[in-house]
This record gives sequence, C-alpha cells and structure tokens, in this order.
Amino acid sequence: MSDYRIKQSLIFGAPEPYSSSDELIKYLDSVGMNLSRVIIEFNALEDEISYYICDLFSADDAEKIYAFIGEMMFKKKAMKLLQLYHIECRSRGLDFQDVLKDLDKKLKDTATQRNSVTHGGWLFSSPSKGTPVSLKSNNKGLSKTHEQFDVEKLQSIINDITTARAHLSHFHTRFKKLC
Repeated sequence: MSDYRIKQSLIFGAPEPYSSSDELIKYLDSVGMNLSRVIIEFNALEDEISYYICDLFSADDAEKIYAFIGEMMFKKKAMKLLQLYHIECRSRGLDFQDVLKDLDKKLKDTATQRNSVTHGGWLFSSPSKGTPVSLKSNNKGLSKTHEQFDVEKLQSIINDITTARAHLSHFHTRFKKLC
C-alpha cells in the first residue's frame, strides 16, 4: 500500500489526520468497496437515463441522440429526460406530475450524494471531522463542509441510488405502455 503522508494544504489547512498512515489506510480500506459501488451504481443510473432518452425516440435515431447527449453531464441528461416526459404527458393528457416531481427529487438527491463521495478530499479525512466534501469561497473567506462516512452511510447512498434507478425504470416501463 502507499504511505499517505499528508502535508498542510493551502486549501484544507493543517490536517487533523489519523495517528498514522496505517490508520488512514485501514479507514480507506474499510470504506473503499462501498465507495466504488457508489460510483458503479451512479454510472448505471446515468446510463439508464441515456437509454430512456433514446427509447423515447425511434430506434433509428439512437446514434443521433447520443451525438447530443454523449457529452452531457448527469444533471443535464436527467433534466432533459424529465422534460421529455413532461412534454409527452402534456400532449397525451397523462397526469404524472407528482411522480415526475418525486423522480426529479430522487435524481437530484442521488447526484448530490454521489458528488460528496467522489469529490471528497479522502486523504484529508479526519476521525473527528470526517471527510472534506465541499469548499466554497466568498468575500468572507473559504468555508469547508465535512461529512462522516462509514460503511453504513455509504450503503445508504447506494440504496438511494438503486431506489432512484428502480423508480425510474418502473415509471419508464409504465409510461411506454401508455404511449
């Protein structure tokens, strides 16, 4: 394993590290599997969103659709999929407003959770403060947000992502049957 010697950071300041690099490695090993599963599950959700966007068009247009959505980030893809659902619902007189509002919230929440995990400053994790997950700068200076992650917290994030995937899949199947 690597020896993580953390120096003072101009952004994060003096680390309040684990008492040894071995302790940090032990912590990172304990959460590593679930960290990777968050990324895998979230990427699967994003792939499904891309698939559902294409599925709302002709199969012959899939390559053309991917030419547009291929470089979009998750947030924009999710927004465009929900926009397409709203357009189709309106044109067909379908009332799925509450379901779409719930899906929108689930998708936004999973994106926020995933971002805190993937953009966390894991080598600056602290047993007392947690992992730095957000930095914001304004006229008053730099503000940092830390979050405590353990196996259970990461499993909860994985569960939220798979729940969002299941709800989206279920909705898309119902929706396609009505169209």
